[in-house]
Amino acid sequence: MVTLSDVIFAMSKKSDIKNKIGFRLSGFKNRDLKDSLKSLSKIGYDGVELCLEHPDLHPDNQARHTAEQIRDSLTQMDLEISAVSFHGKRMDWEDKARICRYGIELCDSLNVKVFITGSHIDLTSFNNMIHFTRDMCLLAANSNVL
Repeated sequence: MVTLSDVIFAMSKKSDIKNKIGFRLSGFKNRDLKDSLKSLSKIGYDGVELCLEHPDLHPDNQARHTAEQIRDSLTQMDLEISAVSFHGKRMDWEDKARICRYGIELCDSLNVKVFITGSHIDLTSFNNMIHFTRDMCLLAANSNVL
């Protein structure tokens, strides 16, 4: 049986991001995306986790940055993308799934192989979490995203 740890270990062996330092962008969600990336690059970070909680990346923001704009900004700042993420821990499952689907599509557009999500659940939500996780894993697998 292959475990998630086995998969992550195997991917880390192939990754050129290994042994570099990155920053989870949610820490800058009150700052403009380009300014945030510029600051991270200036202080020595190699990469960034693109958190969809950042207003400039959130799919409900009509003025959000496109994949092309994100790619251009990262190239200018000499930063790599380690992952795309969305936690939405207190959202209802339908909205969370919609945003996570967008995140996986963004991974595919940016050729990012890792999507991260998390859940705050109680026992009554456990079945919803199981269905959500299954659906996101199927979508991720079809998009070649871990």
